[in-house]
Amino acid sequence: MSWTQTGPKTVNVEVTRTIRRGLYPAVNVGDTINTGSLLNFGDAGLTAVNLVVTSIDAARDKMVTSGVFPHTYTFSGSGSFTAFTSTCCRPAPLPANGSSGIDMRLSAQVILAENVPVRSSPRVYLPAQVLYAPTGAPLSFAIPASDPDGDSFGYRFATTPESSLTTPIPTGATLDASTGVFTLPAQAAAIRQCVQVILDDGEGTSSVDMVFSFLGYATAPPAFTSLPAGRNVIGYIGQNTDFQIAAVDPELTPSDATDIVFGALPPGLSLLSSVPSGANSNTRTLNMRWSPQPGQTTGASAMTFMAINPTGEAALTTLTFTVVTPYAAWAATAFPAESLANQREPGDDPDGDGTVNGLEFVTGGNPLVAAPLFTSERNATELILSYPRRRSVPVGADRPQVSVDLTGWLPATGLQREVLPLDDTRDQIRLHLPLGPQAQQFLRVVFDEGAF
Repeated sequence: MSWTQTGPKTVNVEVTRTIRRGLYPAVNVGDTINTGSLLNFGDAGLTAVNLVVTSIDAARDKMVTSGVFPHTYTFSGSGSFTAFTSTCCRPAPLPANGSSGIDMRLSAQVILAENVPVRSSPRVYLPAQVLYAPTGAPLSFAIPASDPDGDSFGYRFATTPESSLTTPIPTGATLDASTGVFTLPAQAAAIRQCVQVILDDGEGTSSVDMVFSFLGYATAPPAFTSLPAGRNVIGYIGQNTDFQIAAVDPELTPSDATDIVFGALPPGLSLLSSVPSGANSNTRTLNMRWSPQPGQTTGASAMTFMAINPTGEAALTTLTFTVVTPYAAWAATAFPAESLANQREPGDDPDGDGTVNGLEFVTGGNPLVAAPLFTSERNATELILSYPRRRSVPVGADRPQVSVDLTGWLPATGLQREVLPLDDTRDQIRLHLPLGPQAQQFLRVVFDEGAF
């Protein structure tokens, strides 16, 4: 259950539920059913929970339904309301949670205030409430959710009053409050587990109820068919790395339409497009871009992607995203393996030519061969400083400065920058500084750390 504010005191509450197909054997996708439940908006407002059938899994005796319910609240200044609906019962008996025959309760806290921008609660993107998984392996994935307002939000397990679960946290289950990564230990026997999670952005809450059925697959689940090499995506700070993730379900029925879901994207990772294809959209391709930014922490982090169909059959894969500075990538190839291990930092100068490794990198030099890279000349009207520069160095990373005493340095003004193609990867930069009335002038170029 989630909600979106549509006006100063009006909201749309959205409810998505998985329901037994056998209770409504004659309905088809697109039909509206009366569930017999009521939605309580948290004030005096009530409405019948009539839901539209969005997919049907006859083999599993399940169908996914959803509905949007508008409501206008009455309050002065601000108001906080708990919208909720209850139904009997969950889509399957749940002996592990002691929940067989117990109502399922979904709720959302709606917080509104006059004279503030409209708000929305966080939203979970799962095409099925019941997810099927094999026994004998632990389950771990980030609950796929986002906030339409761009607010940060946290995750927590729902309590028994909120969910109607007598055992709201399955044995051994964990939930990361920041990332939403949910883990469940391997289940040795065929069993079902249930958990409800509350998402809170400080301006309201939403909820998602999930049933994990460790009963094996009735049909083949989706499978990932295209992943980055080694499941590792290397991103260089300040550069774009594009890659694809694709999954396909071998069956071609409407209940096998495949989607790929994931949790909150880390900084620098973006989804360019999500493209369905194949019969009944049984194939899904994500086009993604990894663009770490200056100042982003280097190293590796993991993220889990879930390929899932409306039946709830799912496959998981974990990718590692590694942030590497361009300098580190260059150093890995510029120095022979196992050699000069203590002379690879940007400030080191293993060839002793006065040009440290960091400058060798930005100029495209060889850190193991002494060679002049920076040259200067002077004529009657100007001072000229010349050097090569890699085209991948961010624009503005090299900053010319002037001084009259080699102590105080100021940004160079009135300077002409000449850029000449040098080779496939570098330009030759020539800085022309007009001579002034001073007795002496000095010109230098400073490279920002972002260039490394």
